[in-house]
Amino acid sequence: MSKNLYIAAAEGDSGKSLIVMGLMSILTRHVKQVGLFRPIVNMMGEKDDDIELVSRHFKLPFNHDAMYGLTSDEAFDLFQQGKSDEIHTTILSKYKKLESKCDFVLCEGTDYTSSLKPFEFEFNTRLANNLGAPILVVVNGKEKSVVDISDTIQLIKNVLIREKSTYLGVFVNRVHKPDMGAIIGVLDKYKLEDEIDFVIPELETLQKLTIRQISNSLNAKRIYGDNSVLDYDVNDFKVGAMNIENILKHVTTGSLVL
Repeated sequence: MSKNLYIAAAEGDSGKSLIVMGLMSILTRHVKQVGLFRPIVNMMGEKDDDIELVSRHFKLPFNHDAMYGLTSDEAFDLFQQGKSDEIHTTILSKYKKLESKCDFVLCEGTDYTSSLKPFEFEFNTRLANNLGAPILVVVNGKEKSVVDISDTIQLIKNVLIREKSTYLGVFVNRVHKPDMGAIIGVLDKYKLEDEIDFVIPELETLQKLTIRQISNSLNAKRIYGDNSVLDYDVNDFKVGAMNIENILKHVTTGSLVL
C-alpha cells in the first residue's frame, strides 16, 4: 500500500486547496502522523498560504521550510540554466527528509501561476512518478460544458498513460449543479479499472471572503469586538455615507459596511 498521494490540478482555479483540506481531514483521523509536501511553491510573502493553512489547522509538527522543495523562482532559475535534473533531485531530497518523519505524506502540486502553465500538468505527473506517489487529478468544472469537461478528462488520461503514472481518479470540482448527473455519466462511461471519481458542485459560499482575510490584506487593526467575528463570511459591501438609522435599512446578513 502506498504511503503517499499526489494531488495535481489540471488547470488553475480548480479548488485544489479545498480537496487537500478534505483529504487531510480524513487522513489525520486514521493515520498517526501525516505530512504535507509541496514540490514547488509560489510564495507571495514569507510563507506559502496553503502550507500555512494546513499546518495551522491540523497542527502539523514540521517547520514550513521542511514542507516544500523549491520556490517557483528557484525552480525557474534552474530551468533557465538547463538544470532540470537538479530541480527533481532537490525536490526528492527534501521530500525524503519529510517522509522519514511521517506515516503518510499528502503532496499538493503546483498552482499554475508561473509562465510555464502549458507544461505544468506533465511536470506534476513526472514529479509524482519521481516521488513514487499515485495521483489524483482535480479538474475545474466552473463555467464549462459537459463536453468540455469530458475532453479535459480524456486529455489528462492520455498524459498519465504516456507518463506511466499510477492514476487513482479525478475530482471534477466547481461544476454547475444541474450538470452533475451528465458528468457522472461521462466518468462512468470512460472509467478505468479501480478508478475513483468525484463530482463536486460549485458552492457560492466557498468563494466568499471572510472579514479576517479582508482585514489581513488591508493590514487593519481590530479595535472592538470578539476575534471569532473575523471569521464571518462577507456577502456584500455597503458604503456607510449616511447616519446609522439609514444605514441599517440597507444592510443584510453578511454586509460589510465601509
